[in-house]
Amino acid sequence: MSALEDQILDALALARKMSREEVAGEMRAWVLENPPRRFAICSYYDDAFGHDGELLAWGLAFDDHVIAQAPGRHLHGSFSTAESMLAIMGGADAEVVWIDEKP
Repeated sequence: MSALEDQILDALALARKMSREEVAGEMRAWVLENPPRRFAICSYYDDAFGHDGELLAWGLAFDDHVIAQAPGRHLHGSFSTAESMLAIMGGADAEVVWIDEKP
């Protein structure tokens, strides 16, 4: 066996020896360090009463895609970026509002 294969087998053996509590601790730590970024898609328009706005969707941004859910509707989707989602769901005057800053 190569040195790399030995390292992999050692790592697998160590992983098998971890208790559920140890694995849960590792998962909690990873989750806290790697959360998705939250955002909203907001649309703005004029009506008989002046300016108004509407929340079109809440979203979560991961490293390689975003997911979004329109509140009060059975509309949700997965997109490559929040901006590509905006192009599809947003109107002429819409924006992505980031809730979380980039890590």
